[in-house]
Amino acid sequence: MNNLPTPLQRWDRASRARAAHQALLAHYGKPTWDAAEAAQEPLLDRLIRVVVAQNTSRANRARALERLQRRFPDPALIADAPLMALVDAIHPAGLANVKAPRLQAMMRQLLEATDGTLDLEFLHTAPLIEALEFLEGLAGIGPLSARLVMLFGVGRPVLPVNTGLLRVAIRVGMLPPQSSADRAHELLPAMLPSDDLYAFHLNMVRLARDNCHNSRPRCDNCPLAVICLWVHSA
Repeated sequence: MNNLPTPLQRWDRASRARAAHQALLAHYGKPTWDAAEAAQEPLLDRLIRVVVAQNTSRANRARALERLQRRFPDPALIADAPLMALVDAIHPAGLANVKAPRLQAMMRQLLEATDGTLDLEFLHTAPLIEALEFLEGLAGIGPLSARLVMLFGVGRPVLPVNTGLLRVAIRVGMLPPQSSADRAHELLPAMLPSDDLYAFHLNMVRLARDNCHNSRPRCDNCPLAVICLWVHSA
């Protein structure tokens, strides 16, 4: 860290996060949430997709979801479907023997929680903590998945922390070394204004994909290189 400019050595992590956000806005621009675009995929469909999509490619996910919709055009049918029929429907996505029971359990939970309506519009207005707790209580939905649904599907001010975003945050110095995603979900959102979380998430994920790779990161043209502890400690 000896090569880091002296003023930056004194920055706290929140200041570093805010500086990173501004640098990414200058580099990538400010993406904004589009309610009309989000509404094209109902919240129930997003939750189904999250379960089916885990650990698979986009192409296989698409094949599995198309087969699932064709065999169960009413999602409520999933709750009482023969389990092997459900396994067969989502087979292209892989791990179907694991995903199918989760998907069925989730649908049963949702039917009970919504009195059979499967109406999830309450997620738009429920207190944020309660909405997240509800989603994380569903089979197959973890903290990351819950926040992805809330950010992209509902437009609520949450920050999903995936592997790439976590890697950038630790390397730059926004988080302590070895921070877990769960810890990052607690710490990072408090460092930024809630209205900035959507743009911060997308720009950080893009940077992880473009520059901050797990191995051999491209630091030479990274917009965060000037404030990055990883760069200056090399």
